[in-house]
Amino acid sequence: MARRARNHVSKIPHRRVRRRTVRRDWARIARVTLFVCVVVAYGVACGWVFLLWEGTRVTHITVTGTHRMDAAVLTARVRATVDGVVWHWFPRAQYVLVRPEKIAAAVRALSGVVRDVRVVKRFPDAVEVAVMEWDTVYVWCTVRDGAESCALLTDDGHIGRRVPPDAPVLRDNPVVRIYDTSGRESAPGAPVPTITPALLRDIAAQFERIGVPLVSDRFEVPHRRAREVIATTREGWQINLATDRPLGEATRAVASVLAHALTPEQRAQLAMLDVRFGRKVFYRLRSQETVDAPADMARPLDE
Repeated sequence: MARRARNHVSKIPHRRVRRRTVRRDWARIARVTLFVCVVVAYGVACGWVFLLWEGTRVTHITVTGTHRMDAAVLTARVRATVDGVVWHWFPRAQYVLVRPEKIAAAVRALSGVVRDVRVVKRFPDAVEVAVMEWDTVYVWCTVRDGAESCALLTDDGHIGRRVPPDAPVLRDNPVVRIYDTSGRESAPGAPVPTITPALLRDIAAQFERIGVPLVSDRFEVPHRRAREVIATTREGWQINLATDRPLGEATRAVASVLAHALTPEQRAQLAMLDVRFGRKVFYRLRSQETVDAPADMARPLDE
């Protein structure tokens, strides 16, 4: 009996202590919850005021890099992108709500002249839009089963993304097409040995300089790995060039053959000049087989 009484008496303080601990825990939770609610309410109020404050609304829009496009039209397009409200309340032009990627997409969709766009926000109320325009678009084309498939040719000589025939980038810009007549499939990202837009521009410029203007918007590559390109003159005959040989050597050979190896009547019937082998020049008339132009007749221009 004494043991039971002693055990019964010892349990009473233990229960009271537990109840006091539970009350303290609930009080602590209530204080923390109240503090968190106050902080959240204060943050929401500050954010609300900030989103409605006119000092952080984008009002200054700067567009740079335009040569072919009207900067005023681009500025109006950017302004239209940031006009209106979001969430039925806040101005879309608020600095934190302006999305650079959305502005860039709107500018790209405006015209195929736009090659690239870089949008930068400047706190508190400015947006800078730097536009890069296409000068000339170079595309690598293949024809299989009567269907033409084209892809952009990058500046470093790689096949880029494919473009449909009615793409704005082809519709709104001067286009130079390089036709791969080897019959091989051209996968995006594949390198094109020694064929770059800079090389094609140089070919057209150097032949223009010696009085042999080219059809500068069309070239052919018969064998991609053979490092050669075929250009067509405005007179209608073709020049077969080796892209891994000095271009000046080819232009001198062409000028020399036209000046010394061919008569005016033969030049009128000329179909092809092959200058891939340095001073060893071949030409073909429309009514004849390929003829070897002797090396002593294919003299440099300065002789």
